[in-house]
Amino acid sequence: MGESWEAQNKSLPVGRTLILGGLFRDPGRTVMLSADCHIEVPELSCEKHEEADTRMFCPIQSTKH
Repeated sequence: MGESWEAQNKSLPVGRTLILGGLFRDPGRTVMLSADCHIEVPELSCEKHEEADTRMFCPIQSTKH
């Protein structure tokens, strides 16, 4: 599922950013997508379920800066 969304990043509305994690063949992979960027985010990568909650809140915290 993540690979499909990743291939369609050009169709995202301008000014919108999507952070995908846990949707790829590699469950630890996290990607930040927008209409003009595609960035791997290793800081949010996690392979274990226990770390998933932390990954959900990291993007929210980083938007306050």
